[in-house]
Amino acid sequence: MFQLHYSAPQRFTCWLGLYNPFPRSVLKKEYCLHYDVSDAVFLRASLHEINHMILYDKWCATHGGERHREPEFPDTLWYLEELAVVPTLNDQRIQKIVLVRHSAYQSLEETLVDGIPLPEQIEKIYGQGEDIPVFLQKAYDFLVKSGFSKPSLR
Repeated sequence: MFQLHYSAPQRFTCWLGLYNPFPRSVLKKEYCLHYDVSDAVFLRASLHEINHMILYDKWCATHGGERHREPEFPDTLWYLEELAVVPTLNDQRIQKIVLVRHSAYQSLEETLVDGIPLPEQIEKIYGQGEDIPVFLQKAYDFLVKSGFSKPSLR
């Protein structure tokens, strides 16, 4: 998906429980969901969380980053992870396999940069058709330039 090839099979763990927010660890490749979510929510949330984990691995692989710290709000990489969900998981190649549309958090949809919603800005960068490392770097640089520049995994 992110032009990333693992040398060994990867394991992504979903913990079911009573805790409703969906915490995740990209370092451990684990995420949590409420035990009583619908199948549709389970699928959409799982794809969303696994997307974060693969993006993080790709970022570390292309930037020489070490897998040592979770990107958390307000890290620039956290914003990139959340915003990359929209264009990557809505890519027609993914949609052929899993017909589940994805969107960004409402608060990100309402964030305007130069009068355009932030997710649309990131989708424009993705739509330039360059390879994933170039997309990630351009989107990251855009976020920094736009004021989303907090400490990150660089």
